[in-house]
Amino acid sequence: MAAFRISASAFMAAMALMGILALPGPATGEALPGEQEAMVAEANELLEDLTALREQALAENPGLATRQEELEDLVTVKMQEAGLASPRDALRELRSMAGELRGMEADSPERADLLEAYQESRRQVMQAREEAMQDREVQQAEARLRDQLIEVMGEIDPEAPTMIERFDELREELSGIREGSQSGG
Repeated sequence: MAAFRISASAFMAAMALMGILALPGPATGEALPGEQEAMVAEANELLEDLTALREQALAENPGLATRQEELEDLVTVKMQEAGLASPRDALRELRSMAGELRGMEADSPERADLLEAYQESRRQVMQAREEAMQDREVQQAEARLRDQLIEVMGEIDPEAPTMIERFDELREELSGIREGSQSGG
């Protein structure tokens, strides 16, 4: 199980943020070359499958669902302490903006303005979340939940750890590509 510790952490972060902050793509207004588009599609498919497994694991194990809610509450408090007044409202607003962005014409001035607002809100949420995730109490609670969740997901589908590992590989690679393109490389 220790081999999946880092990838599971990335998976939990992606799950917690409902995928809207994890991967580049149309919601953020970025055009992707074919290979990157295929990677995003694979990552999204894995995320969908893993989300279904996670939901099944939580539905079948009420204790896990309770621990998940407790962790979300703890992270929310720590994000507030990091300066984000209302983390849940901020995430709700990001989801709303992402939906609006998907429905807008690519070259519209309104889309450019909304994209700018989305990116600033996203930056604030990510910064507060990063601070919250550095908290020892959050790290311990996340590790306990993650280990239990992966164990239950593995009982439901023995391929779950492999799927998590592949998702993390794709996320890391896409993140590296994104950082390279943002720095002009």
